Amino acid sequence: MIAEKGEIHSILEDNYIVIEEKLKEQLGGLTVNVDNAQFKYVNDKENRINLETEYNDQNYACMVEKFHGNHDFLAKSRDDLNTYGIQIQWEQLEIQESIDHIMPTKEEDFDCRYKQKQECQGDMLRHLTDTERHACRVPVDAQCFDETYESFWALDFWSFLSWVPAIALCVFENDFDYDVCVANSAYIVNLKYLQDEMGIHW
Repeated sequence: MIAEKGEIHSILEDNYIVIEEKLKEQLGGLTVNVDNAQFKYVNDKENRINLETEYNDQNYACMVEKFHGNHDFLAKSRDDLNTYGIQIQWEQLEIQESIDHIMPTKEEDFDCRYKQKQECQGDMLRHLTDTERHACRVPVDAQCFDETYESFWALDFWSFLSWVPAIALCVFENDFDYDVCVANSAYIVNLKYLQDEMGIHW
């Protein structure tokens, strides 16, 4: 049986349609697979960027917290030493800063051992030479002494034993009132030693 030309054309056309539909199905699935892989890649990339950003933010916040924590600790240590009238001066460890950026000291926080003016108070003292710092000093009276220095039984004991010689020696003392010097001579000798021998300013 010989097929007519029209029948052959019809058969080829039907086969073409079938093949075309199968190719569309296969290509459609391939397109979906490609789209899914691309979506997964983009999603994973966004997740990685978000994780890195979160890590960097937390790491920076941790460093800032530790930085401020260390400064708070150092400030507290300095304040604790100041309660004993001790100011440690070590030029190698000091950060040179402009006086213009120093925060002024509140008047209620003024140190009674120094003149009651800004240039002789607080952080300003760290930028003064020993001579300039001493020029800012005022004689310490009884009230200032009690507010500044903590009592220690050993120094109280030696001050009591040294009361008689202190009557004569305190005549030459300029940094403390005469009565304060006589009553607390052991404290003053100790403070003078810290300054003259160890470079610790009280």
